[in-house]
Amino acid sequence: MHRFFEGFLYPSYTGGVVVPFRSEAAEAMWTQFASLWKSVNPASTSYNFMQEPLLSGDVWIGFDHIARVLDALRQKPDEFVAFPAPAGPKGRGYMPVLAGLAVLKAAPDMSEALALIDYLEQPQTQIVTARSVGFFPVVKAELPPDLEPGLKMGAAVIEKMQSAKDALPALPPIGLGQRSGEFDKVFTDTFHLVVLRGQKPRGVLDRESETLNRLMTKTGAPCWQPDPPSSGACQVQ
Repeated sequence: MHRFFEGFLYPSYTGGVVVPFRSEAAEAMWTQFASLWKSVNPASTSYNFMQEPLLSGDVWIGFDHIARVLDALRQKPDEFVAFPAPAGPKGRGYMPVLAGLAVLKAAPDMSEALALIDYLEQPQTQIVTARSVGFFPVVKAELPPDLEPGLKMGAAVIEKMQSAKDALPALPPIGLGQRSGEFDKVFTDTFHLVVLRGQKPRGVLDRESETLNRLMTKTGAPCWQPDPPSSGACQVQ
C-alpha cells in the first residue's frame, strides 16, 4: 500500500511526495480518502494480490500492479474492464519501476554475463517475459497480434496511462539506502492514523512530517521526481 500512497495518491493530489507531504492539498486528500474508505472492503489491508478478491467477487473495483491483477484478466477477460489509474487535481500519478541489470567487475566470465543481459533485452525475450509474469517490454517491442485477451487488455491500459496528457510518473524512493522502510512507514502510519483510526489529518501530517524531515536529513537524500530538484536533502515544506 505504500507504493499506492507514494506512486499514485500523493503525486495525483499534491504533485509531489515529500515536499507537499503536509500541504493543504495533502490534508484535503486524506480527508477525501478517509471518506472513500467507507466503501472499501475492510479486508483490503490484508490482500496481497488483488486478482484473488476480484475473481472471488469480494471486490468489484481493484487498484494494483498490473502483474497482480493479470490472472483475473486472463481467466475472465469478458467479465473485467481494465482502465488507467484515475487522475487527481495534479495529474495521473503512476509509479514506473525499471529493474537494472549489471555484472560485478570480478565476475568469472564477463563476456557470458554480458551476453545474458543482451539476450534478456531482446524484443522477443521481453515478449516472453510479458507473457510469463506480466512485466511489459522496456525496449521497443511490437506485441504479437495473437496475444491472449487478458494480457492484451493489460498492455493496452498501460499504454493508455503512460501516453495520457496528464500522466505523472512518480519514481520510487531514491537515495535512502537501507532506510527506505522507515520512509514507507511514515506513509503507512499516516494512513492508519487518519483513515483507520479517524484522527484529523492536520495533526497527523504535522507530526509525521517531523519524522520524515529527520529521516531525509540523516540520509541526505535529494528530492526525486515528481518533487522539484533540491540542492541538499529533500525536505517537507
